Amino acid sequence: MIEYLVVSEVSQKQNYIFKSNKLKENIGASINIRKITESLPDDIQKELKCSMEKIFAGGGKNIYCFSKLEEAKNFVYKYSFEILENYHGVEIFMAVQEYDKEKEFIFDAIQRLYQKLEEKKRARKASYRLYGLGINEICTSSLMPANDSINDDGKKRLISNETYEKLNAVNYIDKELKAVDGTEITDFKELMPDNFSDYRFPREFNKLGGKKDEKRYIAVVVVDGNGMGKKLEKFQRIFNDTEDTPSEQFNEKYKKEYLDFSNKIDSLYKDALKSTIQLLGESIPKLMKRDDYKIEDKVMPFRPLIQAGDDVCYVMDARIAIDFTYQLLSYINEHQIQFNACGVRSTMKMSACAGIAIVKEGYPFFKAHQLAESLCNNAKANINGSDICCLDFHIAQGEISGDIQNIRQKNYKTKSCYLTNKPFEISDFSSNKLIQLYDFISKLKNSDIGRRNILDLRTELRKGREATEEFLRNRQLRKTLKLEECYEENRCIALDAIEALDFFWKLGEENGGGL
Repeated sequence: MIEYLVVSEVSQKQNYIFKSNKLKENIGASINIRKITESLPDDIQKELKCSMEKIFAGGGKNIYCFSKLEEAKNFVYKYSFEILENYHGVEIFMAVQEYDKEKEFIFDAIQRLYQKLEEKKRARKASYRLYGLGINEICTSSLMPANDSINDDGKKRLISNETYEKLNAVNYIDKELKAVDGTEITDFKELMPDNFSDYRFPREFNKLGGKKDEKRYIAVVVVDGNGMGKKLEKFQRIFNDTEDTPSEQFNEKYKKEYLDFSNKIDSLYKDALKSTIQLLGESIPKLMKRDDYKIEDKVMPFRPLIQAGDDVCYVMDARIAIDFTYQLLSYINEHQIQFNACGVRSTMKMSACAGIAIVKEGYPFFKAHQLAESLCNNAKANINGSDICCLDFHIAQGEISGDIQNIRQKNYKTKSCYLTNKPFEISDFSSNKLIQLYDFISKLKNSDIGRRNILDLRTELRKGREATEEFLRNRQLRKTLKLEECYEENRCIALDAIEALDFFWKLGEENGGGL
């Protein structure tokens, strides 16, 4: 019996979500992507009344199964047409693969389906298009021709179809909720802990925390699961070992358990976020005791933007982002996924890497996200395929150019020493633990060294061991801070702590544990 597999993938969704520097538009874009990947396919199935079965969902990619070729073609046509007509700026790729479920293993058909998808992506024509005629006003958010206008803080702003659709996604939810204050939103409501159900996620960067008129920093954080392709292959191998010949019964079991496996991955990351947001919410009263921290009542100082399986992105106050992300990765590191493969119970360890870009509020958001992705990739390169969690962060005082490896080579490398201990692995057996950073920051905060000496120490650390030793002696600091505490073999471990001093508030501690 022949069945037809259809794969859909939203391509370059980060570019669609993060191209604007206005958080409300980023949120609207995120809402649209979630609708395209989650609810729109079901709406089209109901409209077409076809026999669609979902068998995988995650990371902006879905796989469906149809019993008739005509149904598969109609779904592809209707789904892609709906996106082209109502979601300007979204790029979608789709492919169809037939297989005989009585004579072929479905996972072999899925591999062929993925190959078709990749071939289609490689074969796409260059996207040179005539967007305007040289007389069009341009939307500053999407850089597309403007065809509408809105009132933006009392000023008229011209916007494109794409920007209008993003803003409309947020306004539609407002209308559905009948929100009074204009800030409430229910997207990602599944991430809000039950005892904070009356809280909301903010819509503006200046609502994430801090005091008005003060220089504020935000953190853009990208989290991505490690080796998910290999984990899916392992799932397939375990299944394959239970059966030598394909059959309809085997393929039906595989479809159900493959979907269950992808749902469990998604649930793990949701639970990790929810648990960490719970800790954040419980820390708000202690954070509020600081003079330099203010947050509106019933506002969670955290803004999720992407949560699609192991693909996560959020933005928050930079001062609590490092510890929040550490707690999130620790949760993932401590949990496993249990699944069945034709009656064989198995477990699979999960791990992830994270990149934290700390930038000034107003920094180009798309570039901040690119930096966070680069940091996440650098953390992945550091673990070299190992199944452990790792994070990397960078504090950008101004706009930067080049990738993070070049920045580190240029600014953190001397003839005798590497001036950073990043990235930081999160495990019980690593010699490069984030706990080293925690300990050194705590030592600086709890000592009588003084802030002026700490800032001067930062300059001397870049000069090398001899200059640092002379500095500690001249300032009479050797009883408080020893040279061997600042360096470990050919690495300086003190500079990371000094740079992160203003951006490291520990959740749950009085006043965030800050200076």
